[in-house]
Amino acid sequence: GSGARKIWFIARQHPGETMAEFLMEGVMERLLDQNDAVARALRRDATFYCVPNMCPDGSFRGHLRTNACGANLNREWASTGDYKAPTLERSPEVYHVLAEM
Repeated sequence: GSGARKIWFIARQHPGETMAEFLMEGVMERLLDQNDAVARALRRDATFYCVPNMCPDGSFRGHLRTNACGANLNREWASTGDYKAPTLERSPEVYHVLAEM
């Protein structure tokens, strides 16, 4: 879309959440349907950012909860206490998505 409102869809933050990727496929098909009046209105009013697989390296390796570095991406969105997150070394996926947000 081209609208001012930014809407993010992020799925499969944990690699084992395979069904979430199928949900994203359906969301994207609907949003891209040129014949769907609702989808056209949504695209007019908002810009969508879709990340169907937030943790592709963990998915490829068969991990259930972590990326290739062993990071649980749910814990990488903000620093807590002495734990600094995200970092390029431990959670580049989150680092780059947050930079775009």
